[in-house]
Amino acid sequence: MKVCLNLSGQIRLSENESLLDKIEYLKKFIYFDRIYMHVWKKDYLKYKTQIHQIQNAKVIIVDVPDIDKKFFYPNSTKIITPYPNKERDYVCEFYALQCVFQESNLEDNDIHIRCRYDSIFTKQLNLNALSDYLLKEEPVAIVPMGGDWHYGLGNVFYVMNKSAAWLMKSILFDVYKMCKSGIPFHPESLLRAHLKNYNDVRIYRMSFPVMINQNNFYFNETYLGDCIVEDKLKFISEYLQ
Repeated sequence: MKVCLNLSGQIRLSENESLLDKIEYLKKFIYFDRIYMHVWKKDYLKYKTQIHQIQNAKVIIVDVPDIDKKFFYPNSTKIITPYPNKERDYVCEFYALQCVFQESNLEDNDIHIRCRYDSIFTKQLNLNALSDYLLKEEPVAIVPMGGDWHYGLGNVFYVMNKSAAWLMKSILFDVYKMCKSGIPFHPESLLRAHLKNYNDVRIYRMSFPVMINQNNFYFNETYLGDCIVEDKLKFISEYLQ
């Protein structure tokens, strides 16, 4: 069972932490055979020396996209969004995800783990406990419990089998189609709609606390303990008629 870690987004590190320190930190909590790193060009120029020291890594270096407001932005396309000031960040987020999943899908990886550079963990991810779910032929995604903003699905950390990861390689283009159909332009809302409404992915939830931005819990510890439960909810909100 080959496991890859897909890192994407801006490289944000704790005070006095190097990028090499961060990779070693991630290894303590997550088992993976190979790492795929989406890196914005400005971050690559800053961390280039360290990046080339990371073993078993594939680095995807891209510029921040030149976003066509007429194509993506809600004020021009009538797309609904809860946070109009965040729309450019959301486009960049989905573009980064698409870049890293396109690369990880090119090689023979059985399990794909989505993670941000600024994620902080409180316990190890037990992949053995998830293997029965992740080795299914049908698309499966396992997401920590919590973070389901705007009726969505927590999107800063999740684990996917091969067939679910395949659905992420065109996520930016799929987002635009979903928004045109009435899904709000919001990461958590779009992730649930993409996985459940449009692709009927089997979603399971686990208790796995994750902090971002150094001290803010995105996924909290929950009542689940070691249990894995299925999440059958589709995306529905007040925005949809």
